[in-house]
Amino acid sequence: MKMNDAKVAELWEQSKNDAEGMRLGYTTQQHYFAALVRADEREACAKVCDEVDKESQSQWPKRLATMIRARGST
Repeated sequence: MKMNDAKVAELWEQSKNDAEGMRLGYTTQQHYFAALVRADEREACAKVCDEVDKESQSQWPKRLATMIRARGST
């Protein structure tokens, strides 16, 4: 899945919030931006699992989505 230019620009603008980045422990805007991109990609992957879960009889898609989202808190 490819992130579009508008989303990259949105995350770059969000990363310019130095106070928030510092509060979260990032020392540079680039580090904060990278973290935002990773979080966005994790959520995109989890949403794919959510969609598969709607059509699946298995418990795995929902469990995978939960595990992917949990990676954001580690």
